[in-house]
Amino acid sequence: MKAFFLSILLLLTIQIYSDSFNSSLEKEQLREQLRIDFFREDSSFTLSLGIILKYWNLKDYEHGINYINYILPGIKSVDESDRLNLLLSVFMSKNGREQEAQLILGQLRFFSDNPAVIQWSNLLLIKSYYINGQTEQLINLLDETSDQSNEDSFIDHYKSPKLARKLAYVPGLGHYYSGYWGQGSLALLLNSSFAALFASSLISGRYFEAFLFDINMLGRFYSGNLYQAEQYAITANHNSWSNSSYLVDQLTLIHKLSYQEQAVLHSFILE
Repeated sequence: MKAFFLSILLLLTIQIYSDSFNSSLEKEQLREQLRIDFFREDSSFTLSLGIILKYWNLKDYEHGINYINYILPGIKSVDESDRLNLLLSVFMSKNGREQEAQLILGQLRFFSDNPAVIQWSNLLLIKSYYINGQTEQLINLLDETSDQSNEDSFIDHYKSPKLARKLAYVPGLGHYYSGYWGQGSLALLLNSSFAALFASSLISGRYFEAFLFDINMLGRFYSGNLYQAEQYAITANHNSWSNSSYLVDQLTLIHKLSYQEQAVLHSFILE
């Protein structure tokens, strides 16, 4: 029986390493193709979009950013440059560079002549402001760009990450605020239990145990409760955004770009 379980564990380990190796090999093949494409005389904008889409599908956002930044100086068409910058903003957002992404989108919505780029810039900015709790910027942008018809479908369900964290000072309340009742009850139970253990150790005179173990565990669970409450609010905003009738309406009205661009942008906006 022990040999059987060891065999299963070995097979699972081999499969994990095999998947990791295949993914790394695919990325390395793509990078090698990139190095070849840099020197191709027939290199085109469409070819570049195909490579960017591959980076997106591989979730290799850092190299996608590097590639777009590499080819941008050689793009002579203003329209193509704007479209590449639009994709660059999405890659930056996925790579945790939200402020840089917002800056690019803000410039595109004012200076681009391509209607699709302007519409996508507005929509991506609205999502960014909404998810990240920038309510003032969100309301101002909606006032500028929207007919107000379906805004309430997602704004009414907005959950402030900052407020969720503050409510979580009482364990569980931040989770309840975002609609995560089970997780909130668990956070309340765990924090109350460790608080009770700490108090019991103090009353019993077990000071070493109280300050070495109980208060340490209580601190870990309490800080985790604060962090989780904030993250659950962001998750709730993602869910209300992706399911909103406002987003559906905007996507039906938006001008079309190439297949590769649409694949990246739709994948991101619907997350």
